[in-house]
Amino acid sequence: MLPQIRTQDLLLQNQSMRLVEQSLDEQNWHAVQLAKVRYLQSVLPTPIVGTAGVVLMFYFLVNSMQRDAQMLIWLGLGAVTSAWRGFLLFRYKNIFESGATEREINSYLNQTTLTAIIAGMTFGWGWLTFYEHLSPEIQMGFLFTNIVMLFGGLYAYSPHLPAYASFSLFSLGPALWQVQQNTTLWLAQSVGISLVAFVSQMFAYRWAQNFRHNVLLQEKNARLLGELTIKKEQAEKATRAKSRFLASVSHDLRQPLHAINLYLAVLKRALDQTPPNVSNPNEATAISLDNLQDSATQLTRMFEALIDISKLDAGTTQANLNPIKISSMVNQLYQEYSQLATQRGLMFDNRLPDQIDTIEVFADAIMLERVLRNLLTNAISHTQKGGVRMRLRVMTSPGSKSLEFRVVDTGPGIQPSERTRIFEEFYQSESTRVSSLKTHNTVRNLGLGLAISSRLAELLKTQIKLHSYLRKGSCFSFQLAMQYTSVVNTERQQDESITTLTACLTQACIAVIDDEPNILHATSQLFESYGAIVLSAASTHQTWQAIQELGKVPDIFLIDHRLRNESGLTLIKAIREKYGPSKPCILVTGDTSADQVADFDKAGVTVIYKPLTDATLINIVCKELSHAKH
Repeated sequence: MLPQIRTQDLLLQNQSMRLVEQSLDEQNWHAVQLAKVRYLQSVLPTPIVGTAGVVLMFYFLVNSMQRDAQMLIWLGLGAVTSAWRGFLLFRYKNIFESGATEREINSYLNQTTLTAIIAGMTFGWGWLTFYEHLSPEIQMGFLFTNIVMLFGGLYAYSPHLPAYASFSLFSLGPALWQVQQNTTLWLAQSVGISLVAFVSQMFAYRWAQNFRHNVLLQEKNARLLGELTIKKEQAEKATRAKSRFLASVSHDLRQPLHAINLYLAVLKRALDQTPPNVSNPNEATAISLDNLQDSATQLTRMFEALIDISKLDAGTTQANLNPIKISSMVNQLYQEYSQLATQRGLMFDNRLPDQIDTIEVFADAIMLERVLRNLLTNAISHTQKGGVRMRLRVMTSPGSKSLEFRVVDTGPGIQPSERTRIFEEFYQSESTRVSSLKTHNTVRNLGLGLAISSRLAELLKTQIKLHSYLRKGSCFSFQLAMQYTSVVNTERQQDESITTLTACLTQACIAVIDDEPNILHATSQLFESYGAIVLSAASTHQTWQAIQELGKVPDIFLIDHRLRNESGLTLIKAIREKYGPSKPCILVTGDTSADQVADFDKAGVTVIYKPLTDATLINIVCKELSHAKH
């Protein structure tokens, strides 16, 4: 029984394969036939002019012999051939450009064969009626003209062999019969005409075969190109889908990570407020929490890198280029990264122009800071000994000024073969991996920092350049257009630690609105640990109710964008309508889609994206409170 089943399966497979081959053969046959009629239609003017010209020429040459009846038939055959071909030329002028049915193709080919028969009969009639009455010179001319028309027919008919064979038969058949009437040279002439007919038929056959082969090759290439196009579109669609997925699902993925960061910050702050005691078990707990918080911070940075690259792929990241002062940004970076370098036993040098307070660069502030942070993090992470330098230098050229940003390290350097690839996504150089092992570097990354920086630099209308020397170090640099301003930056330039910055939270009234219980609880506890008065709510209704119970209006509102069955933007609009347009409001979201980003920009609200660290959250809240007071 089993062999019988296998035999049936094999028969079904063979039948399926035959059906596929038959379908493909039918497609190929139709493509070849359609190519034939297109070719025959394109060259049709040539046989029309050729046949009409030859018929008229010999009509006037032979008509002087007073053979009026035979010449009228000759002229009539030529007129019918030319007229019919002219009809085909105009009747099917554009019909084959976009394709044709099988019936239309067969009709055209049959009519082409009939016109070829009539054209052959025209020359055959000449051989039968007036050839023997011509002078030897004109006879040679007629024979030569017939041979020329025969080989010219290769150009006009050969893709369709029935048409060419018919033309040859009806034009040379009478010629063979006529030369046999000559008792002296009939054998030589018959052999010559037969040889011409055979050679021309061979040429026609080869031409037809080559024509068919070229058409099938073009069809195959077209199918392969179509398949390649489909595969390419599928790959691009998959890439876009992946980017859309990351952009859309990021909100759900950010929620628990955001809550973890806040809870860790609350626990760490509670332990920090406990006096250190060797016998106190809180000390061991604090060490574990430090390690846990470091791991959560690394996870957050990796997640942010993945989201950033997906936003760049999806085209949702747009640069808002404006003149911005950079002194406070540079000082903040120096404060943060000098501490990080010191923890790793490295020196951190910051060299700035003398007039840094009056310099403005044309950039997007958020993007510029992200590029600098990525470059500094990369430099410190992969430097074993020595140090890192951030240098800003004014570059002057005729008619323009630019500010060059440099990040220099004394790391292992980068191999020449890798100096282009390090800007690719998910790529880490060999020297980087080796240095991480030697220094037991616990900081993990996905190889996205330089890729993101490079693409952000393009949005900032600049390019990151790399100069590297093995075992000596590397230098990453880029330039931005700059100008001097007469107004000195009045923002605080002195070092501002997180402890000093968060003094503004003491007794500040902060409304936290989020429908995610864990995040609502963790955020409230974090601000309460700094002495703030927190109003927590999960909806618009609860917000108004809590404000009424508290008896005062919060100093600032921290609102999640996706509240249950309502939008954070709608709540912010209601708050500003009730308490004035200057009331500080911060929208917290994980949605990075292009439409939502456009809505945020249109609303003119401060937006922060999950997940974020406690330091980032507190820094932004304090800055908004400070701006509101001024």
